[in-house]
Formats: sequence, structure tokens, C-alpha cells
Amino acid sequence: MASLAALLVPLAAVLSPVVPSRAAAAAWPSRGAQLERAMSGADPQARLAAVRAAAGAGPASARRILARAMQDEDPAVRLEALELARELRVAEVEDAAVAWLASGDVSLRRAAAEHFARRAHAAAVPALARALADPESAVRLAAVRALGRSGASTAVVPLLGRLDDPANEVRVAVVDALAALGDASAAVPLLARLVDSRVEVRAAVARSLGRLGEPSAVLPLVDALGDSDDEVRAAAAESLGRLGAATTEPALTRALGGASPRVAAAVAHALGRLGTAPAVAALVELLASTDDGSVAYQARVALARAPAEAAAPLQRCVAAAVPAPHARRCAIALEELRVASAAPLLVEAVRGGRFEPEALSALAAIGDPAALGAVLERLADDRAAVRHAAIEAAARLLDPSEPDGRAVEPLAAALRVRGRGLDEREALVVALGRTGAPRAAAVLDPFAREGRSPRLRLAAIEALGVLGAAGRVPAIDRALTDPDPAVRLAAGVALGRSGAAADARRWLDLAARGAADRGAVALAVAGILARVDAPEVVDLVERAARLGHGGERDAWIDALSRARGALAPLTRLLTTDPADRAKVAEALATRPGSAGLLVRLARDRDPAVRANAVWALGVAGGAEQLGALAAAIGDRDLAVSGSAVAALGRAAARLGRDERARLCRLIGDPRPYVRVNALAALAALGRRCDGGPELRALREEELDEVRAAAARLVVLVPGDRRADEAALEAAGFERPAERVRLARPAASGAPRGESVWIHVVPAGESEPEPRAAFALISAEGYARLGRADRRGVVVAHEGTAGALRLGVPAAFLR
Repeated sequence: MASLAALLVPLAAVLSPVVPSRAAAAAWPSRGAQLERAMSGADPQARLAAVRAAAGAGPASARRILARAMQDEDPAVRLEALELARELRVAEVEDAAVAWLASGDVSLRRAAAEHFARRAHAAAVPALARALADPESAVRLAAVRALGRSGASTAVVPLLGRLDDPANEVRVAVVDALAALGDASAAVPLLARLVDSRVEVRAAVARSLGRLGEPSAVLPLVDALGDSDDEVRAAAAESLGRLGAATTEPALTRALGGASPRVAAAVAHALGRLGTAPAVAALVELLASTDDGSVAYQARVALARAPAEAAAPLQRCVAAAVPAPHARRCAIALEELRVASAAPLLVEAVRGGRFEPEALSALAAIGDPAALGAVLERLADDRAAVRHAAIEAAARLLDPSEPDGRAVEPLAAALRVRGRGLDEREALVVALGRTGAPRAAAVLDPFAREGRSPRLRLAAIEALGVLGAAGRVPAIDRALTDPDPAVRLAAGVALGRSGAAADARRWLDLAARGAADRGAVALAVAGILARVDAPEVVDLVERAARLGHGGERDAWIDALSRARGALAPLTRLLTTDPADRAKVAEALATRPGSAGLLVRLARDRDPAVRANAVWALGVAGGAEQLGALAAAIGDRDLAVSGSAVAALGRAAARLGRDERARLCRLIGDPRPYVRVNALAALAALGRRCDGGPELRALREEELDEVRAAAARLVVLVPGDRRADEAALEAAGFERPAERVRLARPAASGAPRGESVWIHVVPAGESEPEPRAAFALISAEGYARLGRADRRGVVVAHEGTAGALRLGVPAAFLR
């Protein structure tokens, strides 16, 4: 895994050189033939080794090796083959595993049943039904789970016959499997099990009745609210919420009396699902009265299911003369729900000295600029918690693109107060930059000079950059030659946002003479070229790039990528060095007219070049390049194929092209990031698939990255409500907050048209690693794959709509 450090800087797009593609090597066939011959040998260890190596033999050879291994006389070889077949998604070998369910070897019977519990296979259902009578409880348990996963209506009757299984865990699994199948005919037999002697069985039945959606279960579940065990009561409450009968609200509300935190949380979720006015009122009452913080949290989570109904009672709670801790909780709920109509009430609470930190945070989340005055009044408060909340709220309410001078004097006055902590002073400096007001520069200038606290100095330099041209002060020039590389980097960003062409020429001359940090200067020049049309500066940057080497050349290419009309200079920088070609391909992402060159680079002999080129085509390509992207999906390099799917989805969404059929087929692809990006692309297109492969992925995927992508698609593009709910809950996405996170990822990153620099720092390291493999996951769910440049940097020239994170590189995601 890798950690992520992102710097938002104004960079742009570029062009790319072309090196002829090398003919496909013949490594696979020869390797595959070698392994296939090993499968004919008498040594079981050699056959086992051949199976383990089959993944690298190419698809056709791997299938032949696995098909043969599934019939091997050695159980260890067969088990290894089944494991690899599941990983590679070689469906045709699964028929062989069906026969194992009748094997005399218990390890084979159990492995086959567990395999079908992870991947449904219709042809296995009759054999799995027979396996319910297996003498080994572990085999029966796996068979039960496999039948529950199968979706086959013919599995219901055999499962009902095992409700009396002697193994308690098997009985529980039978109940869960019947619920997963969703056949309402199982409800009546299950109702009788609500009085089972074992708590686990009663709880499983109570949970399952809600999932089956059987209305006749309402009254028995209301009775189960009085069960002697908390787990049963909680399960009954959850199911009543799923059934959604408004008439159960009084019983649920009564169940809160003296309830344990576990039961209270379940009842809260049930009331949230009901969403009626009485249910919401009961939740607000619970929120305002409980002394248990975990119960209060669960009440807020439940209120998120009914935000419109919750707004008025929450505001009444804040306005009422209730104890401060209770009103605070209601204010926090208003923050989480972003109830805009509550802003005046929260301003009144701030000015009245009531639960100010929570009210200030809520005002920041609501984002009403009219509240800024009340927020600024609390900057001088004697209490640190109130001041910190006020500073954070002010920073969030201010927008540097809309200068607001009202905040300058209060923020400056707060900075002058002695005895304030470093964290608080740093936050005040950041907020000054966000005012966007030219006169804030005079306040920030002293803090950007030498001799100040390093943290305050960095914050002041960055804040001056946020001010734009008004922040162009001499302290930035001095910082560009500072001994501390962090200060030079911050100064480069600030000069890029505030400087002019003359600044670029001056610092390029200093860099050429070795009198300035070339990396910081390149960063500054990139920002200036993004704002200023300066052909003479472009010529100087191209010259610097030609003379530079390694990571330094990459920095100059990044600077050129932002310049208008820089296609020709970038093209001239294409060399026989694949690292140069990869960097230029990355830079071409937003360069008009680069699509033809990118198509040629997508056939380059170097996979890092191809990966960057196909990704850039997703941004710069037109309809005529969709065929090249589709072809790249078949690339043998995992980074290229995965990035090609993402690029195809991005291009299709931008061009209004329907690629649903192709993307739906790719959900079953053996390559994990192909699946991730196919699901992300479908979400971007607002399309679902016939036959529900996305729901199967949600239920069966073992990789978190793929399962999360499937969940995001299901949340953003609703289909059959009951099927979606069942799949989301089975995959662990049952909470409203989790679904909100999937649908509305964190809004950070760079605006469209700006670039994000990501430094790829491998786990356990402290510095970026040159040419490191990476997987960069965007807020939209797309995974960009490839290798970092010679500095260990990846540049997202297309900007981003939200937060970025680094995932597991393609070669390691298994």
C-alpha cells in the first residue's frame, strides 16, 4: 500500500511523442506449453507448481491447465486449481467442482461447497441440495450458504428440511439462507422458530422475517420485542423497521423504555426507516434525553433517513430550554443534515452563548455567508473551543474567489492577541488567505519572512498565494531561496498563483545559472503559464527541459503542460527514453489536438507510456478514439487494461455515448481493476446491467475495492429496491451514513482545469519512490493505474471533483 500526499497546483495538458509498438512477445505460448507438459508428469509437486504458475501462462493455457488439474488424482492439485480458477474467473472449470460434492474425500466436498458459497453456479444447486445430508457439519454449513447464495427458488424446500439440523450453526445458516433467497413462502415455517430454544436461532429468524418482507410477521415480531434476550429484541426491531408498518411505531417507542444500548440503537434505526412524523419525534426525544453517547449517535444516524421530517423537530429541540448537552446533540444533527433553514436559529444560539462550538460547526456545514458576522464575533472568545470552532467556520464560509474584506480586521486582531497557541494562529493565517481581500497581504507579509515559526511561515506563504496577484510580496522571493525545501516548494506554488511573466523569466534565468531550486521554479512557472500567455517563457522552459535530466526534466515538462499552444514543444521532447514518453503522454491529457498522437502512444512498447496515453485519451479523445480505448482493454499489462476501461467510461460519459453492453460484460472480467472501472463507468453513465451482475459483484466479491465500486453503482443508480437493499445489506452497506458517503464523497481536491500532484510514498518509506507502481482512486470511483515519474510524482491534469487516494497497485491486487 502507499500513502498519499497531494498538492494542488495550476498545471495543464500536453502532447506526446510516438515510438513504434513492438510485436507481441512469444513468451506466453512457450511458457504455457512448458506448464502443460508438467501437468502430464508423475510428480504431484511438479503438477502443483504448474498450477500455481498457470496465471502467468496466458488465458488459453491457463484454462487448459486448470481444466486438467481439476481432474488430477492428487487432492492438493485439485484444490489449488479451484482456488486459482476462482481468482481468474475461469467459469468453465466449475462444472468439474460439482462432482466433488459427491467425493469420498471430505476436503474436496467442503472445498466445492465453499467455492459455490462464494460464487453462485446454477448447475451446482441439485448437488448442493444433496450435500445437505452430508455427515460432516462443515460440509452441510457450506452447502447451506451456497444454496442461499444461488438465488434458486428450487433451493427453498431442501433448506426448509434442515431447520432441525443437529448443528446449531447449520440451523442459523439455514434461516439466513432462506432470507437471502427472498421466497416469502418460507415465512410461515420460520415463524414457528421464533420460539426456538437457542437464542442464535431466534435472533436469526427475527432478522430473516424482515428481509422476507412478509406482512404477517409484524405481530409476532412485535411480541418478540419482549424476548428475554437483547439480540432477539434488537433483531425484531430491525425487521419491523424493514417491514415499514407505521402502526408499529408505538410498540417500538415503548421498547425504548429501559432498553440496553444495543436494543435502543436497533429501535432507533427502525424508527428512522418508518420516517413518519411520530417516529421522527420519538428519535429526536431519544437524542435529546439519552445519556449514552453511542445511542445518541445511532439516533442521529437514524434521523439521516428522514432529513425533511427531522428538520422542524430538531430546530424545536435547539430552541427549547433543554439542558445544554441535549441541545448540543440536536445542533450536531442539524449540522449533519445541513438544514439550511436552521441558520438564523443557530446564529441566535451563538450570540446567546448557547452551545457555541456545535452551533458554529453547524453554521459552517450549512454554508450560509450571512452567518459570517456572528462567527467573527466569537474570534475573541475567552474559551479556546469556541475560538477554534469560530476560526474553522470562518475559513469554510469564506471563498477567496469572492473577496470579503469584513473578516480581515477581526482575524488580524485575533492574531495579535498574545498567548494563543500555534495551531490557533496557523488557522487564523489560513483564514486570512481565504478572505481573498488585497489588504490581507499586509497582515500576512511579516509572517512569511525568515525568523518566524516554520509552520506559521509556511501557512502565510500559502495564504499569500491564495490571494493571487495581491499576495505578490518580496517575502515570496526570499522564500524561494530558503534552505528548507518545504519553504521553497510553498513559495513556488505561491509565486505560480501570484506572479507575472517577468517573474517567470527572472527565476528561469536564476535556475539556469544554478542559483535557484529548479523544482520550485518549475512549479512557479507552471502556475504563471496557466494564467499568462508568454511564448518567450515557453521557449525558455523547453530549453530547460532539453538540458535537464531525470526528475528535473519531468518538472519542466509539467510546467510546459500548462502553457497555451505548447503542443509542439512537448512533441519535440519525445525521445527514445520511455520515461520521457510516459511523462509527455501524461501531460497531453488536456491538450487540444493531441488525440492522434495519444493513440500512437497507446501502442508504445513501454507499458508505462501506454497506461498514461490511454488515461489521457479518456480526457482528450473524441468519438473516433473510442475504438483505440476498447482495444487497449485487451492489453496484457494490468495497468494499461484497467486504465483503458476508466478512460472509456470517462470518454463515453463526456461524449454521451452508450457503452453499457461492453461495460456490463467487463464486470465479470478476471482483472480486478477492470471490474472496478467498469462499475465506476456505469455509475457515471447512470446505467445498470441486465441480469444484475453488479448485484452479484456486491454479494460475491472478495476484494473490498470491487465491492465498494459495486455498492456505489447500486446506491447512485437505483434498480429493484428490494434486491438492491438485500445486496447492500449482505455486503455490509446497510447504514445510511455509509451510503451517503458512497454517493457524496468528500469534496476536496482541485477544481476542474487545475492539476493535482500526488507523491507516491510506499508503505514504510518517507520519501516518494521514482517510477513506483500506483493505483490512484478518484472520488468518482475510477482507478488510474501506472507508474510515477522520475520524482515519484503522478499528476492528474484533469483536476478532480473530490478527494483522491492511493490504492493497491494493479499487480498486487489479488
